[in-house]
Amino acid sequence: MTSFVTSIGIIKGILELIQGGNVNKDKYIKCKSNEYALKLIGIFDCRFEVKLMEFIHTLLSEKELKTINAYLYEEMSIFAKSSKTVKVNVGRSRRKKRYQKDIDEDFLKDFGNDLGQSILDKYEWGAILERVYLNNKNVYFSFLERIKKVLQNNINKRIGKSPFYKNLVKIKDVFCLDINEIDILAFLYLIGNDTDVKDVFEDKAIEMDELVKSIRLYCKFFEITPKRIRDYLSKESRLVKSGILEKSKRGLSVSEYVEAYLAGISRMDIIDNFFKEKLPQDSLPINDHIVPQENIESIVNLLKSKNGCNILLFGKPGTGKTEFTKSLASELNYPLFYINQYDEDGEENLSHRKSAIIAAQNILTKKSIIVVDECDPIINTKDGMWLCEEPKSKNDSKAWINSLLENTKQNIIWITNRTNSIDVSTKRRFSYSQEFKDLTTNQRKKVWENITQKHKVDYMSMTELTEMATKYKINAGGISLAVEDVSSMRSIRKKTDKKIMLENILKQHERFVFGNISKLVSKSNSYDTSILNTSVKPDEIFCKLKSFQSYIRENPIESEIKNMNLLFYGPPGTGKTELVKHLGENLGTEVLLKRLSDIRSKWYGESLKNIASMFEEAEDANKILFIDEADSFFTDRESSSNENHLEETNELLTQMENFKGILICSTNMLESMDQAVLRRFTVKVEFDYLTEKGKIVLFRKYFFEDPTNKLNKIQTEKIQGINHLTPGDYKVVKHKYFFDKNISYDDLIDELSLEASLKKENKRKIGF
Repeated sequence: MTSFVTSIGIIKGILELIQGGNVNKDKYIKCKSNEYALKLIGIFDCRFEVKLMEFIHTLLSEKELKTINAYLYEEMSIFAKSSKTVKVNVGRSRRKKRYQKDIDEDFLKDFGNDLGQSILDKYEWGAILERVYLNNKNVYFSFLERIKKVLQNNINKRIGKSPFYKNLVKIKDVFCLDINEIDILAFLYLIGNDTDVKDVFEDKAIEMDELVKSIRLYCKFFEITPKRIRDYLSKESRLVKSGILEKSKRGLSVSEYVEAYLAGISRMDIIDNFFKEKLPQDSLPINDHIVPQENIESIVNLLKSKNGCNILLFGKPGTGKTEFTKSLASELNYPLFYINQYDEDGEENLSHRKSAIIAAQNILTKKSIIVVDECDPIINTKDGMWLCEEPKSKNDSKAWINSLLENTKQNIIWITNRTNSIDVSTKRRFSYSQEFKDLTTNQRKKVWENITQKHKVDYMSMTELTEMATKYKINAGGISLAVEDVSSMRSIRKKTDKKIMLENILKQHERFVFGNISKLVSKSNSYDTSILNTSVKPDEIFCKLKSFQSYIRENPIESEIKNMNLLFYGPPGTGKTELVKHLGENLGTEVLLKRLSDIRSKWYGESLKNIASMFEEAEDANKILFIDEADSFFTDRESSSNENHLEETNELLTQMENFKGILICSTNMLESMDQAVLRRFTVKVEFDYLTEKGKIVLFRKYFFEDPTNKLNKIQTEKIQGINHLTPGDYKVVKHKYFFDKNISYDDLIDELSLEASLKKENKRKIGF
């Protein structure tokens, strides 16, 4: 904002130099200034106001001043000859000199000399008139009548279409203002930008920019009733709601962008400064968007209706909200207009955006779509960490948006990334709301197909597209941007190089936008469910889950069993996570992994929102929701004094009850979990250390490169005698000696024994 204000100040200074130090060289402004002077003469009636006389001096031409001064000189000469001299003390003038002079021959001589040489400035002129007023009021009022005729003559002159007048009419048309509103706007503009007008209204007897103190004067000045004045300048008035006038320390003032436009220093036409038309070229077919068909039909029918509607599109960045507006416009064959997010100096200006929205409603036809993208600061009126009582400015914003939504007669689509700070009273005023969520793998695959077809990508097969959709959890916007960037790289010609570049861009985009996403590492090649030492056999678990999925498909609406909640518990490394991967792979269902770091937030209420979101995502995308290290959330509530933790646990329990899908939780510390939580798991599976048979089978899988190799009796017995051995221990030892080809079986057995002994020694739970 600072750069904008500075630029206005610099250009105003240049204009003042060109125009002789005053902005009222514009014919319309000069006419209005004469009108103000004439009105003030009537308002002050018989009182003398030196500032008013000084103001009038600035309005008269040299010829007019000479004529009027000659008349005054003649009248004062007659008065001086026919009367006794009178000493007059008129107080301090603007130049801080005290005048105690008689109206005598010396005074008339000085006055005559100054008149002849035209050297009287406005301060000297005002002081002389004050002396005349105090000596002979009849002469003064006779002189004043002549002044009024000159001012009236200036007002009656044809002003033509001056630059200021053209700009004022443009604002009048854009915001549907009446003649009184235009007069008020012009007046407040001149008070803020014309030095002479500002000077005459600075006096405490006037102060017309302070409504409460000057309501009567406003009524006389604009010749309208107090009620209408209040209506014109209230928070609900067109001038204030449109952002033309803004609150300042002294009352109301003209907003910066309107000042710039009226002054003629704006580089853009006012309409171009507010919104721009966008052609929905190459937009996706409406049905290709990841929005339910019935929702699309509802939105399309609302946009076709006779009355205007407000549609809210919300969700995470890059989920296709903006692209959806283009498809809607293309489907309906409606022109599409985007409200500018910044003023012409590239500065974010909330007042400017509000003005733009109102202007668009006034100008555009009903069969068009207005888009307010990134509207978070306009509709989120409950900002703040604690969302307590809003400050007055926020209440004003809430009243503004609520009034706009209630009275809109156009089709407006609002796009935002967050809705947690939208007031309930604002939410209920939207005609329709559509959430855009993170894409599922199948949805991403469809997006990949659409985007690669649009950009004629020939360096990836369908199999590779599927791999991309599975590997990178990126939304539509990120995919589109990455493909466009690679397509624009003319120096890369080989198909393999293009694919490598694309993957690099996607990888960095995912890391930057989404952070470190929790992902399940691919299942180990040595994994074998037969060696797991579990209380329920893995094949039996698989059959239960497969039967559950079939049941849900057959009973999508009414089902007696809505969810299948499983708890995997046991020592670390016993294969709990690997079994989850195995189940997801064999069921053909994607696993959504969530850990404490994905859910817990430092912002109040955000953790609860993340919990609800992960259940919703899993249910909508038919994923297996896997919460690793679940004891972090399900700690016994009776032993916890942390209120936030209790809220999280309660939220998890509620979501588990209502969840429609498969939930698997794993924990290494069953004893610390809340008893109420345990009751909510349909299947509880204990994972124990490897059996003697399992130890040998796993040793062969991990360390026998040649299948014909065998263990001797001593080695076999030694392996079987290792207590507390888990599949995780084998994995650690394998990685440790992966590049050592000369390691012996005995050395490997010793390493396994060491890993197990360390676990045994640290059997107790460690804490602070």
